[in-house]
Amino acid sequence: MNSKDHKRRADIDKLRRYKEPDLLYALGTFKPNRRKQLLGLRPKYEKKDITDKGAQLAENQFWYRTRKMVRGAISDLALFIETGKDVDQSVNADTLKLFVDALLRFPLLEECKPNSERAKIAQMLIENSFAYLHSKTNRRITLSEQHSIEIALDLASTLAQDFKGG
Repeated sequence: MNSKDHKRRADIDKLRRYKEPDLLYALGTFKPNRRKQLLGLRPKYEKKDITDKGAQLAENQFWYRTRKMVRGAISDLALFIETGKDVDQSVNADTLKLFVDALLRFPLLEECKPNSERAKIAQMLIENSFAYLHSKTNRRITLSEQHSIEIALDLASTLAQDFKGG
């Protein structure tokens, strides 16, 4: 086994949480075949009788359709959060940790440099988190605490700006 195969195997092992039988065959945004394709357990297209150009087209179509599904799933999640009953049973810190960790870390199955879009998302999460906590607390925030929050928000903005150049 060469080092590339070894790294890919290690990456797949890190994704075990997605390969549990109840998740691998769960009804969600992705059907079982697409989930297996994303995990690298199944090819993204049928390889028989396909040219290199056809393979590239099939790969592009796979990712186009997958991105479209994800955009729809995010919209559906937002709708559920805004209108659902007992939302906290499904959408809570434990269930969102997986999402936030995946979003703000590098994808496991491909090389990916940090980018400005993810930096903007991280900044938005920080700003919205402070705004939520500030608006929902019954306690009066001191000037010192307010100053600390402003420093943290400025730092988040500055760090996010650093990604624009690189």
